[in-house]
Amino acid sequence: DRWMSVCLLLCALLTATTAHAHSRLITAQPRHGEILANSPAQVVLDFSAPVEPAFSRIEILQGDKWSILKETSVQGKRMLAALPRLPPGKHHLRWSILSADGHHQTGTLSFTIRP
Repeated sequence: DRWMSVCLLLCALLTATTAHAHSRLITAQPRHGEILANSPAQVVLDFSAPVEPAFSRIEILQGDKWSILKETSVQGKRMLAALPRLPPGKHHLRWSILSADGHHQTGTLSFTIRP
């Protein structure tokens, strides 16, 4: 019984540690909900853990269609993508990453460019 208790405790501790290892978005530029005077040149997403470049992307909603931003790079925990010149109005981005621990994460953000 004592051996079983030790095993259960170790399993619980390992599971808790693994759950906190998932990468999550820490900061974004532009920030979600930000109102900008001009079109940003790029989007920068900083995550809590390294991101796998081959399985990560940023998309932008153009009209009613999502388009993958082609000029995207990953540098450890940071993902950057060049943005096309955007007109005034509200713009939506969505990101999809595979973190180094093998977990898939997604999210969205929007920002507005003043007329």
